Amino acid sequence: MNLPTKTPIELLADWQKGIRIWHMAHARSSTLYEKYSRILGVSVIIISAIVGTSIFADLSASLSDAWKFITGGLSALAIILASIQTFMNYSELAEKHRIASQKYGALRRLVEDHLSTPPADMDTVLGEVRAEWDAIEQESPNVPQRIYDKSRADVHQRIAQQENSQA
Repeated sequence: MNLPTKTPIELLADWQKGIRIWHMAHARSSTLYEKYSRILGVSVIIISAIVGTSIFADLSASLSDAWKFITGGLSALAIILASIQTFMNYSELAEKHRIASQKYGALRRLVEDHLSTPPADMDTVLGEVRAEWDAIEQESPNVPQRIYDKSRADVHQRIAQQENSQA
């Protein structure tokens, strides 16, 4: 069975869709991991402040055993959350996704430029775009599947809306 071959412009247009998906997916991943980092960080700060205040309160007045147990539990929770924050390293992951998103954005704009005014040597352009896309993909962190799926659906929906508005 022979598959229909695409022209270089059709292939570049298909690649543009894929690059838009990855651009959006990495931007969304960056936002998600920044949120996780902030939630964990603020939680550790609040819990640590409560524990610290309780320790000073204990020095000035005798606290009940129940309050001491709660303080000990909160202290353990603060340690666990701080360990999770360190182990998962959400802030670094967010930064890597932000960088990947910026690189995909630059590549997407380059592809859009080539689609608006196709150069004479499309084979060279396709080779350069393919090489740049491969390089970005190799150095980028993995995107959670649900974020990729949502980004893919949103890009296809936007394309359909653009096509309908032009018709």
